[in-house]
Amino acid sequence: MIGIIDLTIFQFISPRVIGYSRFNIEQKANHFLKRTIDNIFKIIENKIHIEVVCFINLSMGKKKLLIRSAKEKDAYQIANVLLDFYNMENREEANKVFINERKKEFHYLVAIENNEILGLVTWLVHGLPKHGLFELDRICILGKSRGKGIGKKLVNALIEDARSWYMDRNEKARKLYLLTHEDNTNAHLFYEKVGFKHETTLKDHYYKSQDERMYTIFL
Repeated sequence: MIGIIDLTIFQFISPRVIGYSRFNIEQKANHFLKRTIDNIFKIIENKIHIEVVCFINLSMGKKKLLIRSAKEKDAYQIANVLLDFYNMENREEANKVFINERKKEFHYLVAIENNEILGLVTWLVHGLPKHGLFELDRICILGKSRGKGIGKKLVNALIEDARSWYMDRNEKARKLYLLTHEDNTNAHLFYEKVGFKHETTLKDHYYKSQDERMYTIFL
């Protein structure tokens, strides 16, 4: 800042040095310096004001999405998501899915905004920890919240959660995979968009005449 001011003063004085007394030059320089400093502070004040206003507006206008491990108290809202996404008969069935899968050591992560669960993802370990193999079992978002990037954030959170789980056991997360129906083209597009690669297709894997695509992410 000082270097810029000094250069500006020099440029202001140098063409007019001849014919002026020392007093005249110092007087003009002091006046110019004061005016320059005043202008600089006005600019700084205005910038600070603008930046603070923008920050406050962005903070107030942007809703914060929280992703964390599911808790027992989340059962009711998790059932809402499962009922919205799957063809489940009733809330009782949805609650049982959540309770039973947690007992089987499925890892549940939920995406929350304004205290409402908008989506979830589940994963589980396959083989021994040293194998580093884990599966994405479910990912589902409430219909009203799809297309907002929540799915991508859930996948990223799943990967970080798995990395932490393996690290706690002095092992490394190596490969995330999932299976989806060969004819579920919407799912294919989503998984490819968030970073999965189609590795192989399993013929008649679950049902006869129903193939399954395997998608993977290597870490």
